Amino acid sequence: MADYQPPKVFVPPVAVVVKVEEPRKPVRKVLERLRYPLRPLRNYWSGCGDWTHMATGEHAGKYPTEWLKQLTWDELQSLHSDDHERRVRRDRIGFVEVAIQDSPKSFVPPSVTVPRQMPTPPAETVTFPVPLTGASGCPGGNCPASGKPTRRGLFFR
Repeated sequence: MADYQPPKVFVPPVAVVVKVEEPRKPVRKVLERLRYPLRPLRNYWSGCGDWTHMATGEHAGKYPTEWLKQLTWDELQSLHSDDHERRVRRDRIGFVEVAIQDSPKSFVPPSVTVPRQMPTPPAETVTFPVPLTGASGCPGGNCPASGKPTRRGLFFR
């Protein structure tokens, strides 16, 4: 039996490909407001009280209303003045689509409100002996807690 040889079996080589990928972070697209450039020295035309002025009259229809509502005061005044002087920066008007990668949210434990409890008063009243070596320390010689006159010390006349 020492001559026994197991039958030879041909096993074709198998290629194993392992592809490791980083988990993809979700991407969302949002609209971001373009900021209108401010004029130097803040030299503005008068007459623009709020964004509605830029949506009516001679300025009507030139600019997106939702964009006008979000402008700061200085941006609105700069746009108004540039519009009157026909120097509007068209590349800084409206919204631009921006892709934002969300980071994986970390665990935030729910907040728990614990009612605040007042300390319970002791069942028995604790009294402390008054030292006999000086004045009692109570104003006018009367104890404000008990209302009784306090003893003066041994060395007080």
